[in-house]
Amino acid sequence: MEKKAVREASFLPPRFSMPTYTLLRIVGKHYLRIVEGISKISTINIERLYRGIREHQDGKSILLVLFRHTAKEDAPVLLGCVMGNLAQWCRKNGKKLKDIPHVHFLYGKDVLNWAGQLSRWLLPRIGGIPVINHKVYRPSMDAIKRALKEGRFPLAFAPEAQVTYHMFRTSEIAAGATVFTRWAQKENKKVTLLPVAIGYSYREGFRRLILDNIEVLSTFLDEKAAVKPDSDYSSLRETLLFLSDRLVSGLEKIYGETCPETMHSHMKKGSFPNERERVLSICDRILSYGEKILEIKKQGDILGRIFRLRYKIVNAIYREDVDPETLPPMEKTWADYRAFTASYLKRHEEIIDALEYLDPSYIDGGATEKSTLIRMAEFSMILRDITNRIGGGNIDSRYSPKGKTAHLLFGEPIDIPPSRFGSTESRREADENIHLAIHEALEKASSELEREMGKQ
Repeated sequence: MEKKAVREASFLPPRFSMPTYTLLRIVGKHYLRIVEGISKISTINIERLYRGIREHQDGKSILLVLFRHTAKEDAPVLLGCVMGNLAQWCRKNGKKLKDIPHVHFLYGKDVLNWAGQLSRWLLPRIGGIPVINHKVYRPSMDAIKRALKEGRFPLAFAPEAQVTYHMFRTSEIAAGATVFTRWAQKENKKVTLLPVAIGYSYREGFRRLILDNIEVLSTFLDEKAAVKPDSDYSSLRETLLFLSDRLVSGLEKIYGETCPETMHSHMKKGSFPNERERVLSICDRILSYGEKILEIKKQGDILGRIFRLRYKIVNAIYREDVDPETLPPMEKTWADYRAFTASYLKRHEEIIDALEYLDPSYIDGGATEKSTLIRMAEFSMILRDITNRIGGGNIDSRYSPKGKTAHLLFGEPIDIPPSRFGSTESRREADENIHLAIHEALEKASSELEREMGKQ
């Protein structure tokens, strides 16, 4: 993260390149294995993806691929599935597509600020469209509408708007999912929403992952919490909850000293109805601290406040309104000071990015012993990631074992007819129904994936 103000990277509109696509098909599998640690992609109901893309290419519908965002590897994995697994399935089953299998991905515009030259060259050439969460950004909106109108490739995006770190629980859906669906309806075609649940399993197994994370957490917290390799589920659960309590207690102490003016009088342990509320109280305290420094009005839910704080931080460092190098010396010094302050707050915002999803109750939601073990592994990964963020890390330095298998389950498609609503009230009701349908479809797909992974 820059500590001096710099010019924001310019918007890069999608300009699909067939040679780049061909190159990506050749090297994509190696990239997934070497960089993302994905050794295999396993699919369930991939025929639903085929039907959706085939109808899209036939001009019968507009396909929107809506994927659960459980890890930073999700987008490359889904693209690898579309370009690789789907093509293999078609050959095996004697099916054909009219065009190459591909999708337009939406990705965060801030990626262009810190990504290397290779990413800035690649992303537009594979049809990627940069967007800003919780903000109307005209170039992005125009690019999405153009992609929907031209209709060569389906649109693929994560309705949750950011990584949620839970394979089997769907977080709140951002408004953009409904907006994009409504825009697609205006093309006077059926709109097909295809939900995709994504999960990961590990070569060494979930139990080994939990034990490794417990060891790392114990060292970080200076606690003696060693467990035996053959410990039962109850022992693993209690150890993880103990370490979670110690980590949260440490954060309460840190932020009681760092930002005492935002400290709640009820922050003492035992004064919350559950551990989740205790965690959210720390998130609120960190956000309030950043909002005060950057003069942001406190409003909305935690996720909305995180996006506003993140945008303000990024905009203070990567200026979209002016090139800092052209400013007079005094203004340039002040711009650099604002960027330095934003870089400092970015460390705190990174902690919330992981802490927000820490919920001990998630462990107990498993339907089987295996799915409960998987949930415990996810919980331990979030705890470990919080230590990574406290140490100055971010999502890119989050621990993720090599040799993973990615599991993609394509849920039951939702077919929505072209828009025929006339009144404002009926449009509002339709938007609410679309929003609810998307959340339910993703939640159902996640539950189905949990059952499938729980059998393995």
